[in-house]
Amino acid sequence: MNLRSYNAVLIDLLTHLFSWTVGDQITDTYRLTVKDRSTVITVLRDSFTPVSELIEQTYAGVSQMIAFQYGNMTNGIQDESVFDIPSYCPTTVYGDAFSTSTPFYYTR
Repeated sequence: MNLRSYNAVLIDLLTHLFSWTVGDQITDTYRLTVKDRSTVITVLRDSFTPVSELIEQTYAGVSQMIAFQYGNMTNGIQDESVFDIPSYCPTTVYGDAFSTSTPFYYTR
C-alpha cells in the first residue's frame, strides 16, 4: 500500500475537528478514538505531514497524556550518511542483552 492509499484509509477513520493556518500552510486537526485511547493529530493539508499528536490513554489503570511535536521534516531520506556508524564506535561487540557469553559482531 502506498502512502496516498494509506492516508486515504486513515482519513476514513478520523473525525475532522477543525482547520487553521500556520504561515502559508493550512493544517487540519483530526481525532481518532480506539477503545480507551484517543489521539488528536494535526497535519499539513497538502502533504498530510504530521505537525503534532496528542494521545490520551489508560494504561494499566493509569491515565496518561503523551504529546509529540514534529518539525524540520523532509520527504524521504535526504542524506543517507545519517546511517553511517561513526569511526569512534566499535564495530565488534562482545555480549548482548541476553547473554554475556555469546558474542555478536557488526560487519559492513
